Amino acid sequence: MESRRPAPSPLVDNYVVPGDVVLDLSEMNNQTIKLGVGLRQECDTIQATSAGKLRLLKPNKYWIENSQKRYIPSVEDTVLGIVVDTKPDNFLVDIKGPNLAFLPVLAFEGGTRRNIPKFEIGTLIYARVVKANSIMNPELSCMDASGKAAEFGQLKDGYMFDTSTGMSRMLLSSPTCPVLEALGKKLSFEIAVGLNGRVWVNAPAASTVILVSNAIMRSESLSGIKQRAMAMCAYAINAFWRIAWLKFWCPAPAMGSRRYGIDTRRCGIHSAPSKSMYLDAQQVVSCQATVRDHDVGSCAVKHHFPSPIVSWIEDLSSFGNASFSSDSEYVDEQARASVGQSSTSSNLHDMQISVRLTDEFMELAKENTSKNLETCGILGASFRDGTYFVTMLIIPKQEGTAHSCQAVSEEEIHAVLSEQSLYPAGWIHTHPSQTCFLSSIDLHTQYSYQVMLPEAVAIVVAPTDPTRSYGIFRLTDPGGMDVLRECDESGFHTHRETTNGSPIYETCSKVHFNPNLRFEIVDLRSVQ
Repeated sequence: MESRRPAPSPLVDNYVVPGDVVLDLSEMNNQTIKLGVGLRQECDTIQATSAGKLRLLKPNKYWIENSQKRYIPSVEDTVLGIVVDTKPDNFLVDIKGPNLAFLPVLAFEGGTRRNIPKFEIGTLIYARVVKANSIMNPELSCMDASGKAAEFGQLKDGYMFDTSTGMSRMLLSSPTCPVLEALGKKLSFEIAVGLNGRVWVNAPAASTVILVSNAIMRSESLSGIKQRAMAMCAYAINAFWRIAWLKFWCPAPAMGSRRYGIDTRRCGIHSAPSKSMYLDAQQVVSCQATVRDHDVGSCAVKHHFPSPIVSWIEDLSSFGNASFSSDSEYVDEQARASVGQSSTSSNLHDMQISVRLTDEFMELAKENTSKNLETCGILGASFRDGTYFVTMLIIPKQEGTAHSCQAVSEEEIHAVLSEQSLYPAGWIHTHPSQTCFLSSIDLHTQYSYQVMLPEAVAIVVAPTDPTRSYGIFRLTDPGGMDVLRECDESGFHTHRETTNGSPIYETCSKVHFNPNLRFEIVDLRSVQ
């Protein structure tokens, strides 16, 4: 008689804890069952040895899926390992497990004693686990089951970061994980995921590497919809998908005039412009690129309201207490700013800004302010000696109302930032008829910046505020960041209280004004 397939366990896709009986072998009629991690046989039963979800790979392989920092090696797992020592016959590799793994010198395609690979200590290896048990060191191989190198071997360049084992499995899942699917639609990058909780990312541009890495690290606790929203940062790089020349005249006193030609065709561009993308300001995220020093001397990019670049010292202690508009429609009643206190200031880098930046921005926004329309700008910063220096103010094409402002054609912004190798270090906007505060819409915009660059700031310029003309704010972390991460609402709305009792946002305490810091102004509103 033909044997029937065993009935699946009723606990499949449910959470189990150690000791739970997931299968009764006495009812299996001598059927073969394959056990994965987190399960073991006890007499005629299969019991869980770890907490997590019971999974089934049809027809008969069971395992426990959970998320943990410690990796337990299992045969056929793909892992990212770091060479920590070399021996005559093998390499010792750290795979985040209880013991170091052995990688034989012959476990490579075509490996012989005459062509032994030479790996220095610290080399990153992508390998496959071929032997694993509780009493021996695991053994690795840089070949697939057919003896071919496939994707295994040394990983050069790029960036490696740690995550949980659950996150690694999610990235390797089928169908494709939402965050990788969304990122892959607009960005070109390589990724290697190890089931031991390590991920390696490489791309032609450093900004892409950091963007992808941060999006992955921040997406673990998010739903599929929120992961796709996180990955909308990819759309901010669509300058790489259209051809655009941005030309600016740069008058420099005592240095003559210079012209900056920002050519996005260097980055692999189509031969014809593609359709412009219109993004919500909340989707603006920060990118990271290699920092390079600018030329010595002062210069300002020509704009509608030219003015010299000068600055002097001013301390944030002069801000005073935060004040709020009495108009409840636009004020987030839950967002009570604290002044001079920062929940994460000890973990953040300092940021330096020219004190003339707010005055120059107000001059650029004069026409809109007279019409009671908000104006916004993006801050570009270089990173040197552990400090962010805001060296560029970009005024994008935008659409504004009396209480909101939205940037459009944001690919132009990132073309400028990429060309100058700058971090988007925050944003600045006006409140023509309100006071210095962050509305609920502003909070979501700031969250988009801060989720990628924790030091990112929101500068509010309020010419009608009787107590102060501007304020520099940042979401509290974890308090405010957690609230915004869980909020799916749009428009003006209220937010819940933070779980730790902190305000949702606060006045920055690690932002300083540099008397000699020069910055450039790029007004994209006049660029056709």
